[in-house]
Amino acid sequence: MPNNTPLDKLIKSVKNNIDSNHVVILPKNISKKFVKNVISLESIKNINIFYLEEYIFKINDENINTIRNCDSIYLESVLESTTTVFNKYNLTNETENILEIIDKLFLENNIFIEKNNFSVDGIIKKLNQNLVSFESKIFLEIVKLWIHKSLDEGTLINKYLSFLNKEFIFFSNCRHYVINSHDYSKLEGIWIEKYLPNLAIFNTNYKLIINEDNFDIKNINSYNSKDFGSQEEELEYTAKNIVEIHKLHKYKRIALINNNRYFARRLSAILDGYDIKVNDNSGWLLSTSSCSSYIDNILNFYIKNHNYINLHDIVKSPYFMPNVSSEIKNKFLDKVLIAQKNNVNADLLISEIDIKDEEIKISLLLLKNDNNFNDNVAFNVFKNFITNKIKDFGSKSLIENDIAGKKVYEALDHLSNINILKNNEETFFKWQEKLNTYLETKTFSQDNCSNIFYTDIKNALLCSFDKIFVSSMNSKNFPKKNINNFSKKNIIYS
Repeated sequence: MPNNTPLDKLIKSVKNNIDSNHVVILPKNISKKFVKNVISLESIKNINIFYLEEYIFKINDENINTIRNCDSIYLESVLESTTTVFNKYNLTNETENILEIIDKLFLENNIFIEKNNFSVDGIIKKLNQNLVSFESKIFLEIVKLWIHKSLDEGTLINKYLSFLNKEFIFFSNCRHYVINSHDYSKLEGIWIEKYLPNLAIFNTNYKLIINEDNFDIKNINSYNSKDFGSQEEELEYTAKNIVEIHKLHKYKRIALINNNRYFARRLSAILDGYDIKVNDNSGWLLSTSSCSSYIDNILNFYIKNHNYINLHDIVKSPYFMPNVSSEIKNKFLDKVLIAQKNNVNADLLISEIDIKDEEIKISLLLLKNDNNFNDNVAFNVFKNFITNKIKDFGSKSLIENDIAGKKVYEALDHLSNINILKNNEETFFKWQEKLNTYLETKTFSQDNCSNIFYTDIKNALLCSFDKIFVSSMNSKNFPKKNINNFSKKNIIYS
């Protein structure tokens, strides 16, 4: 396995200076989780991984998350007050996407806002030359707002630009490693070279120009291409191959590259049957987790249909009253179904006097529907309802110790922080929609020490692998097109 890739060089340098403290700086198009998982297999300590923006805020004793939340709250409030296309999409996700575009735009053009040292008209004129489509004109208005907010209240990107533009004295005995210096803005590159002490830069050599007339693949025998009649056939072949080489215990790293998440999920399930785990740096959508489904079933039962179907989904969940046996739960459901005369869609009319078994009676009391869910309430009322039900149903401990469960709690806290200062109110149904839409954009993954990695081409180029599987090679999945974040149909800035 060759060792001239950025992470192989980094690992070698760290091992040669094992007593030092090490800081790895990554561009935002590289996964921190992937780099962390690769390094963790080497049992290396005294190493921290940051994106450059995070690190600069840290060494300047500034809380980046606090400033980012303030930006999000402000922009979401602005979008909420408009009657434009934004009302069609989830505002929290749309806000995050627009902030990402603004940050990139301001950084690339070094739009640093200082009192008495900038021209709004000059900035707008410069940007307006490259703006296209109706959505872009809306974006231009947001940029104007952002210029004034940067001046009056401050923004994360303006704070970041102030750090990058000012002189800085930085004393540190840490060894700093910067990966792929060509993926930073010009301003960031200058700051890196000027201020980071004990610096080593490791770049990926992926800008290879291929000429069809003289293209020659080195080590052609190490490449193997196969055609498959179906996806199931490809899954079977790939899984069997991985199982066989896993038994040999001779490969240090194996990469699985594909842009088809259904294929990846099916392959993970097959490998899991052989007790083979996979490191996944992108993870699975949080909305697909059993924890999210459980919470959604609770909300459906109380908000939408107080019927046997939704009750059944709650009671059958492993999160629901885990100390009560399956026998008791099934007995409870049977009693309810009999009382409902097998009408699974009708509202539950059963009461505790109809149930003789004490354990079942307790379950029924917990499931009573006493709230009015048609009223407009603050998000925290909605959030507290969820967390109280989780507690009542004995699910709190399981969810708090579940990888996806922790992410769901984080999502609830994030949405709470965004909405608490806005002081807006919605029905439970609207809040449920907002929560579900947000969870559909977030991911989770299990931490493990596997030497098999799900990744993409860009991340895979960071380190060497003994074997690489590139699956689902069809025009639908390769290349994978990026949908513009700002609008599902139009381009903003080119």
